[in-house]
Amino acid sequence: MRWLLAAAFGCALRACWIRPARADVQRYALVIGNAVGAAGEARLQYAESDARKLLEVLQALGDFAPENTVLLLGRGAADVQRALIALNARIRAESAGPRSSALFLYYSGHADARALHLGAE
Repeated sequence: MRWLLAAAFGCALRACWIRPARADVQRYALVIGNAVGAAGEARLQYAESDARKLLEVLQALGDFAPENTVLLLGRGAADVQRALIALNARIRAESAGPRSSALFLYYSGHADARALHLGAE
């Protein structure tokens, strides 16, 4: 009886929560990983590998086309800013028509309430 209940619950959970990505939304992602923080902050062991792995999941399961994703590892504030501006311009240029656009931004690294800590920047 327990296995039947578990199987029924599992099927219900999949039906309610796991849904295919909608094709009418153009998905973009900027994924940033930086292990180096500001002066005095310890180097993070998994920040960059976590960013890389998350990007792989977005592309494999989240309907994020590789050409619509940007991965920045160990880069400074100027590179992050340039990537955001370029991605924003591309989204604006491609957003004409019936398709919606969604931008996913992920950061793994040091930060505080005011800023991301991208090395010395």
